[in-house]
This record gives sequence, structure tokens and C-alpha cells, in this order.
Amino acid sequence: MLSTTRSVREILIALPDTPADLYLLHQQVWQHAKRAAAPDQRPTFLYRVDDGLVRVRSPHFARGRAQGLSEGPCSLDLAAVIQEAGGGQRAVAPDELPAWAEAKLRRSGLRPGWVRVERYGVQHGKKIDRATGQHHRITLPVARVSFDLEVGDEALANLAWLEGIGRGRRFGLGMLCKA
Repeated sequence: MLSTTRSVREILIALPDTPADLYLLHQQVWQHAKRAAAPDQRPTFLYRVDDGLVRVRSPHFARGRAQGLSEGPCSLDLAAVIQEAGGGQRAVAPDELPAWAEAKLRRSGLRPGWVRVERYGVQHGKKIDRATGQHHRITLPVARVSFDLEVGDEALANLAWLEGIGRGRRFGLGMLCKA
């Protein structure tokens, strides 16, 4: 296990019905994360859904299993979007995904020995603005990527472990998970 700058804990949550709506799922995970946090802490956290369980990681949890970054087989769900020069964004084309994911991993201090795209699809959600009551549609192309994790830059890699990689982290994306 590599040294991390902060202690990190993980909890597992079994939700009776894992909602398909990204935003609704985030709200449910938030309630559990709040209960797992140390008193008077507003937790920041990462989460990921796997086989009906939600794995949640935070440096603010008072309970849970201590976890640290280590090398070896790993996987990650990424919001597969590219920012365009004019301020817009576009989905990463399926044939671009392996090279795009590898570049994203390298910018996060990781040296993947290999990269494989396990699945690619679109996830949806609907956020309701509390102030105006307006509904905002959320549509994210998501790629599950597996790779062999090797650390190139320990400081950047630890930051990626603690804070996640890429966009969509509040929607269960960006969390490095050991295979």
C-alpha cells in the first residue's frame, strides 16, 4: 500500500432499489454518507455502484474500513466527455475511449500497464432546482475502464484516490476501485 496524506474509510450500502436516476441515487448516498461522518462533519465522498451495492469512500467517515491506494488491477467509471474549444462538450467516440482513458489516467499520476473498456453507455438523471423548481436533465456518457494500476507520480495518484478522476464525481463516477 502506498502512503496517503489522509486516512480514508469506505462503507458499503445496500439500497433496496438502486435508482436509475443519477441525481436520485446521489441524494440517497448523501444521506448514508452524512450518517457515517464524524460528528459535525459535512463529508466529501466518492461512490460507485457495483452489483447492487454502493461503495462510498471519504476522509470524513468516523466508521468504515480503512482503505489505501495500492498497485495492481483496478477499474474506474468515467464521464466520457471532451470539452470543446467553444465551451461545449461532446461524447468520446467509442474507438477513442482506450487512448482517451489512458491519457486521463496518466494526468492523474498513474501509469496503466494496459487499459480495457469494459462497457460504454449513457446514464440519465433529473435535477430539480430547489430555488426555482425547474427540472434539469442530466445525460452522461459513461465508460467503465479496467487497467493495471502503477503509480508514476505518488502525490497525484494519492489525490486521484482521495478525490477521484474526471467529471461526474457527484454522480458515482471517478472512483478508483481495486479489482
